[in-house]
Amino acid sequence: MIAVKQVNYTNLDKKDRSQQVKALETEIQMLKQLKHPNIVKYLGTHRDKHRMYIFLEYCGGGSVASVLKKFGPLSEAVIRRYLRGCLRGLSYLHSHDVIHRDIKGNNVLIVSGDAKSDDLIKLADF
Repeated sequence: MIAVKQVNYTNLDKKDRSQQVKALETEIQMLKQLKHPNIVKYLGTHRDKHRMYIFLEYCGGGSVASVLKKFGPLSEAVIRRYLRGCLRGLSYLHSHDVIHRDIKGNNVLIVSGDAKSDDLIKLADF
């Protein structure tokens, strides 16, 4: 199973479209180079006349935001595990001169429950 980020070009005027496509292509070039257990893996891209599809690793546990909404506050032990994964991912990004700029619960994804403790969290959408 994979996740697909879909960007529709037709809703943008031509100036915005050009800037959006350029920003996405820059993001894709960066994603191709990043390989770390706490970063969502880039799997490929497909473009057609109206859309761009970015294929990414699927994280079956959902986002931290969705888990909080569904189950309420997390225990201190769970927060420590999640934070450790976030910090490892951020440290890796910073060592490659990448700044996330949008850290929030929706962009912190949880791998399915069978993952190793250190690989439980993956950062996305940077």
